Amino acid sequence: MMKKVLLIAILSLMSTSFLFAQGSRQNIDFNNDWSFTKDTSSAVWEPVTLPHTYNQTDMQTGKNFYTGNGFYRKKIFVDNQSKGKRIFLRFGGVGQVATVYINGKFLTEHKGAYSAFAFEITNVINYGAQNEILVKANNTPDKTIIPINNFLFPIYGGIYRQANMIVTAPLNFSVTDYASSGIQVIQKEVSVQNAKVLVKAKLENREKLHQNINLSIIISDNNGVLVAQSQKPVTVSPQGVTYITGDVELVNPRLWNGIKDPYLYKISAILLKDNKEIDRVEEPLGLRSIELIAGKGVYLNGENHPMYGVTRHQDRWQYGSALSPEQEKEDMMLIKEIGATTIRLAHYQQSDHIYALADSLGFLTGPKFLL
Repeated sequence: MMKKVLLIAILSLMSTSFLFAQGSRQNIDFNNDWSFTKDTSSAVWEPVTLPHTYNQTDMQTGKNFYTGNGFYRKKIFVDNQSKGKRIFLRFGGVGQVATVYINGKFLTEHKGAYSAFAFEITNVINYGAQNEILVKANNTPDKTIIPINNFLFPIYGGIYRQANMIVTAPLNFSVTDYASSGIQVIQKEVSVQNAKVLVKAKLENREKLHQNINLSIIISDNNGVLVAQSQKPVTVSPQGVTYITGDVELVNPRLWNGIKDPYLYKISAILLKDNKEIDRVEEPLGLRSIELIAGKGVYLNGENHPMYGVTRHQDRWQYGSALSPEQEKEDMMLIKEIGATTIRLAHYQQSDHIYALADSLGFLTGPKFLL
């Protein structure tokens, strides 16, 4: 009996346990308690915390750097009481091909080092038992994946951005739609007098019957005070996808005005069933109008906006591309210090955190897709 108790204690130390609360969506840090190796036949696995790259030094010191496989392993325990939820994993970036296995079985593959991706594990994990997640990262140059080599800039290998676990109800805003929040926020007729905001949402329903719910859209100011809201009834089809739209109008908005006044509201899209919240997603909202006039330049909220810019790559000496949120903020604060008003994000999608920082600090940024 003593040996059994000791074995349970050891297993609890080697894995992460999850018991998900009832109610709305949960977004759980998934960056700790990983182990890493370049060779799965080796008995030695190095404990690591995400973000992590296995090229943090060799790619920066010469041409003879390693490209190939790196393996990341994490063990989790999911309680039986969590059945009935939907469980997803989301990775902000893996360089550059990620192959995911759950309990030794292939689950999914993602190609592209710079785009986030998410996938569901609800039906492949064992409840009330240990589960092993294995991610094989490979950064070998591939002519079918942009960039095709390491000549323009290095493709760092590894899970080099943060990861999280997302837990939802059976009816939820889509998590796997290109790893987005499941909503698209479109600004219309923005001025100092009025702003109309349209929200397009993609819903997924794993219930067996149609569900009658309400879509609530709320805009809050930066103190959390509600300033505008709307609500509409929606019937969601069973076992499939439903696209819905909602809109909300804000009178006399405070406009986002670059580095002078990077004011952000928060927009929340909420699903309500029987007046109870079953899912919620939130996005920062900088209300603004942007116009490019040939021969004159960029106009922000109807006024000419000076464009003093720099280009940012996402790597750093001795860290490669595996930067912490604090390091990313330090980069952006340095850019602000030199007086820049805009940033060209070269040459790929950068982290969600970088785009959020650009909004909060007042930088206009270039498009995510430049390659």
